[in-house]
Amino acid sequence: MMERETGSSAGELEERLLRIEDLKCVQGGKTLLQNVSFTVRRGEFVSLLGPNGAGKSTLLKCVMQLMPAASGTRIFLEEKPLSRLSIREIARKIAYIPQKQGQDFPFTVRHFVEAARYAHENFLETSSENSRRLCARALEETDLVSLADRELSTLSGGELQRVRIAGALAQDAELLLLDEVTSQMDYHAREETVRLLLRLNREWGRTILTVTHDINEAAHCAGRILALRAGELCFDGRPEDFLQESVLSAIFETPFHFLRSPYFHAPVVMPTPK
Repeated sequence: MMERETGSSAGELEERLLRIEDLKCVQGGKTLLQNVSFTVRRGEFVSLLGPNGAGKSTLLKCVMQLMPAASGTRIFLEEKPLSRLSIREIARKIAYIPQKQGQDFPFTVRHFVEAARYAHENFLETSSENSRRLCARALEETDLVSLADRELSTLSGGELQRVRIAGALAQDAELLLLDEVTSQMDYHAREETVRLLLRLNREWGRTILTVTHDINEAAHCAGRILALRAGELCFDGRPEDFLQESVLSAIFETPFHFLRSPYFHAPVVMPTPK
């Protein structure tokens, strides 16, 4: 699965937003990731799947330098070594929403979204007109205008996730790294959030790399799927190639049943009842 530099054209290099080569992560003597290599290009919607403990969240943390990658790992952002970029330089390009995030900040929704401009603003000075415009649009896009003056501690889990996505929009980063943003939502909130992410990808031009356990959500939304198993990249390709019984059963070690629906171009997948 290794991607090599084999005479890439200038146009191809420009399209590469995030490039990972030979990612390895070892913690406490245990190898969490190894031999992981892939590229995310501008405008892609990529879903990252795999069983529990496969290394999905660890991968995102390594990209954000929240966990150290082992020697030999190479991570590039717009073909620049990530290790040579400052925190603010990375934040101008990447917005990260972790799986679990504290909600004890004594912030209102509006203040949280405004604080997401930290990579662009000096908060000892008055916010720029551009920042005010971006924050207002972020609140509108995530349907949070009516909640703007609510404190974070009063919000539901689904509302909090929308606030975090609004912060990512205000941050104005091109690449969104999302770790199971819909995992604790009810069906309505999940559907609204998925629609929002698709709109951000298609209309705002945001590049998305999202971790999910929902095979159907990934297959019907993403243009490309990556899968990890035991810390290694075992699939990188199209959703239709991923939705094969032999592929899924090998990754998740369980048989699957495929249901056809007139409403979807791809089958709906569920584990085969025992």
